[in-house]
Amino acid sequence: CAATLEDLRRETELRVGLTGKQLRIEKVVYTGKEGKSSQGCPIAKWVIRRVDPEEKLLFVVKRRQGHRCKASFIVICIVVWDGIPTHEADSVYRMLAVKLNKFGLPTVRRCATNENRTCACQGLDPELCGVSYSFGCSWSMYYNGCKYARSKTVRKFRLSVKNEEAEIEERMNVLATMLSPLYVTVAPQAFQNQVQYEREAPDCRLGLKPGKPFSGVTCCLDFCAHTHRDLHNMQDGCTVQVTLLKPLPPGVKPDDEQLHVLPLYTMDTTDEFDSEEGQKKKHETGAVQAPAAPPSAPLPPKETLGEVTETNENLDCFEDPQMGGVAIALPHGSVIIECAKLEMHSTTAVKKPNRLNPTRMTLIFYQHRNLNRPKHGIAEWAEKMRLKKLGIPTNDPLDDKDMLLEDDIKAEPLDELHHMRHIGDDLPSRPTTLDEQIERTQDVTTTPLAPPPPPPPSAAAATAAVASKPTAGHSGRAAGASGGRGASSASALQLLSSQHHQPHHHALSHHYGHVQPPHHHHHSSASSYHHLAGSSSSSSSHSPVSLLSQRYHQQHHHHHYAAAAAHHRSPFSQWLQQPDARGDPHGQYYYYYYY
Repeated sequence: CAATLEDLRRETELRVGLTGKQLRIEKVVYTGKEGKSSQGCPIAKWVIRRVDPEEKLLFVVKRRQGHRCKASFIVICIVVWDGIPTHEADSVYRMLAVKLNKFGLPTVRRCATNENRTCACQGLDPELCGVSYSFGCSWSMYYNGCKYARSKTVRKFRLSVKNEEAEIEERMNVLATMLSPLYVTVAPQAFQNQVQYEREAPDCRLGLKPGKPFSGVTCCLDFCAHTHRDLHNMQDGCTVQVTLLKPLPPGVKPDDEQLHVLPLYTMDTTDEFDSEEGQKKKHETGAVQAPAAPPSAPLPPKETLGEVTETNENLDCFEDPQMGGVAIALPHGSVIIECAKLEMHSTTAVKKPNRLNPTRMTLIFYQHRNLNRPKHGIAEWAEKMRLKKLGIPTNDPLDDKDMLLEDDIKAEPLDELHHMRHIGDDLPSRPTTLDEQIERTQDVTTTPLAPPPPPPPSAAAATAAVASKPTAGHSGRAAGASGGRGASSASALQLLSSQHHQPHHHALSHHYGHVQPPHHHHHSSASSYHHLAGSSSSSSSHSPVSLLSQRYHQQHHHHHYAAAAAHHRSPFSQWLQQPDARGDPHGQYYYYYYY
């Protein structure tokens, strides 16, 4: 971040050793209105391209309206056009294309489809469709730490054939080591944040030398990622993405491409120096392209298997000036650094996905949160389990309330999509009424363990008469309670029976009932970005050619997920399942930001 673009350019040139046209700065405008097709899939309204070989570095920035502070301009993402050597990019592409298709175990991700799960962005042929693979250590909702906390044998690069894992593991560790000097040069503060605990948690890091900012890597082959954020990532860190493209003969242009999209932004009408003429020249040279909107005349639908086609249904998207969709065309071997935890991002679909010979392969290096314990946190987990079974509270109050025992983990379904559809990273809530608080308290503490003896006939008749005519103080609560819960002993026993199988659900609902609703915004504040790319004033005189070879220095309010969502329809769970009632302007993405 910087107070002015002049300050940003001066600090960056001093740090990375670039001058003039070697450093390009593009301005975008935050609108908050996602650019998407009529089906809810990613689209590109503007495309930023590299047309001058002299250009080495691209900064995409936004201005915070009304601010005159040191963080008036925020760096959204940084692109290093020549990120890794071409021969290394070619070699990694060939190796992964073969290994992953033969032995890879695909990862199911929610962002693979649109909200309604009706799109065909990954293709329709199961043998060729876009796919994603995840390797390394990642955060687990069950341990609030590394997913290998209970694993005696850790296979961070698990494949269907164990003997094939060594080569991929070695190449990914080598690539992570190569990216570290580039990362520390371009975004030094984010790098330092990610290596802070590498000595304490060396088993949860990738790389071969000191300075290991990454814990895992995701490999995407022609995979279309719908709009999402990576909320499992650590705070004040970035993802580093490497683009690998299908090799083509010299001089042959690709017949298809996949673009990296910032869906909530539009292009600014002026360039870095506030010149409209300068920005128009970029459109003339192709440095910034505004693809033509689909024609307004009706087009016959195409039914080619596995092919994504454009129709006139997207015309409104291109005519709406507030709808975002700034895309970046990333060449072979390029590297993009962005704060994926805070910025919404997506990738467009390729026309004919073919993971056997992918148009684009993306390697996303990241570090998830809470991966800061030796040996994947197995000792801490074992101690927590011992104290939990003895009824002794741990140091973390959230762990005491929400942590699962090993027996509970085995009994609960391991379907994270089910859990995350109901339980978010930052659970918003609304103030509860006194009646609802009393009701939850009664559900937990005053439900009878056995049905009371049947009353005399006269008393039973009086009880039925009272039950059929609710009082004014409880009529609203009875109407609002879901699942038809009444005041009878039978319904209380049914509820108690359901609690027997979900012992933590009432505690979850009661615990979150008093949380004040946080304000959710898709744009980022200065404090969130203060430690990210471009914020340091440290300097380096190395040229961009030597970015990879230069030497570099060696040097939690957290949210804990509960076991499962409540299966009974309490007022809280009923409200939680209504995205529009949460005050989230983009609530439709609430449960798949995690993927």
